[in-house]
This record gives sequence, C-alpha cells and structure tokens, in this order.
Amino acid sequence: MLRKIRSVLVASLSLLFVADLYASAITITTAETWAGAAMHDITPTGDFDGNDLIDGHDLKFLLERWLATCTSQQQFCQGRDINMDTIVDFKDFSILSLNWLNTGP
Repeated sequence: MLRKIRSVLVASLSLLFVADLYASAITITTAETWAGAAMHDITPTGDFDGNDLIDGHDLKFLLERWLATCTSQQQFCQGRDINMDTIVDFKDFSILSLNWLNTGP
C-alpha cells in the first residue's frame, strides 16, 4: 500500500513539474517508440537495466547521460532519451518517475 501511494505521489509531482515547466501537452512515450526496443514488450518504460523494476539503478543510468545530445544513430542514448527529443532532460526524468517502482509484465 505504501509503495503504491509513493508511486502515485511521485507520478503526480512529476506531471505537475513538467506541466509547469513546459506548459504543453505531455506525451507518455512507450518503449515501442525508441530504436532498438526489442525488449520493450517485457520491460516497463525506463527499465534500463532490464530487471523489470523501475528503481534507483535506472535513475542512475538516466543521470549518466543527463543533458546529453542523442540521435537515432545512437539509439537515443541507448533509450535514455525516452521521448526521443534528442536530449536527456526533465521530460525523460518525468516519464521515468511516472513508472517509478513499477514492475514488468
């Protein structure tokens, strides 16, 4: 129960933050949309280490590429540019946080 409340709180705060920063529609990008996503059917979006859980390890992977410029040739920073806007930033963090502590399939 506590885990679910924490997940909802993180998701709510992220949505508010992104909406406030960008004042635009938020599109949640599924893992299907990024290059090299053969694993996406079995892992939630933002699960960079493939352990079927969005957690601190995945946040670490995201932060390793923080503010990096990404291209499709780089598979959008190995998937860390979740929304594929060519930069790893708060939008990607927000998508990851929406899935915080979610588990795969």
